[in-house]
Amino acid sequence: MKEMELQKRVINGVTILDVKGEVDIYSGEELRQRVDEYMSAAGHLLLNISEIDYIDSFGLSLLIAVKKKMSKEGKSFGLCCPQSYVRRILNLTKLYDYLSVYENEEKAVQAIEKGNNGMELEPKLSIFTDERRA
Repeated sequence: MKEMELQKRVINGVTILDVKGEVDIYSGEELRQRVDEYMSAAGHLLLNISEIDYIDSFGLSLLIAVKKKMSKEGKSFGLCCPQSYVRRILNLTKLYDYLSVYENEEKAVQAIEKGNNGMELEPKLSIFTDERRA
C-alpha cells in the first residue's frame, strides 16, 4: 500500500488540494477528513489528481459524496489532471461529467472562477482521450 500525501494551495480564490498516492478504503478516511475541513472554509475546491496511482470504489464514492455536499451548499467542486488509469475508471463509471473533470489545472480554475463548474463552456476531459474505450 502506497501512502497518500495531500498538499493545499490557493489560486485565485480556488482551494486546490494536490492528492498523491492511492485513494482507497485505507487512505480514503484521511482524504475525507481533509476535504471536509477545506469544504467548510473554501468556496471552490479543486482536487489535482495528477499523482493518483490507484482509486477504488471507496475513493469514487468519496468523490461523489463531496460533489453532492458542495453542490447543496452552492459551492464548486472539480477534478483535474487525471492519469490514464484514473481517466479510464472515470470513463467506465461515467463520472467524468458529473465530477467535472478537466484536462489541466488552468482550465479547471478558470471554469470554477467563472462559476461554470459542470458547464461545457471550456472543454472538459474528453471521453475519447483513452487509448481504448470499454
